[in-house]
Order: sequence, then C-alpha cells, then structure tokens
Amino acid sequence: DRDLNLSYADLMRKLTPERKELFRKSEVAWIELRDKDCEFEASSAAGGDAYQPLYISCQIKLTKNRLQLLQNWQKQAL
Repeated sequence: DRDLNLSYADLMRKLTPERKELFRKSEVAWIELRDKDCEFEASSAAGGDAYQPLYISCQIKLTKNRLQLLQNWQKQAL
C-alpha cells in the first residue's frame, strides 16, 4: 500500500486539475472493485480459517497489479 500511495501521489502531481479529479475517482472505484473481487475470491472459504488469508492474498495480488499500472502511467508522463 505504501508504494501504491507514493505512486498515486507522484502521478497526481503530474496531472492537470481536470485529470486529477478523474484519476481520484478512478482510484476510489478501483479500491471498491478490488475489495469486492477479493470478497468473491475468498468466499469459497467463508466462515473458515482460510477466509482472511485468501482475502489478504488477493488484495496483495491486485494491489501489485495496480501499482504496476500506476508506474507505467508515470513513465508515460500522463
């Protein structure tokens, strides 16, 4: 999350005010989607000891993917 937040802040500094608002909304929507996707992925273990590890593992995986996307956008100087 720390690296994601740093990349988010760096990219925000490079954007116009209009694009900053779009990007902010995109990030909020992505967080909601990530959490719902992980709820679904871990739901096969609902009520069991494996739910929380599955959920966290999913969040880590999807956050790494999002970080890579933000880093690519930074390199493109969007």
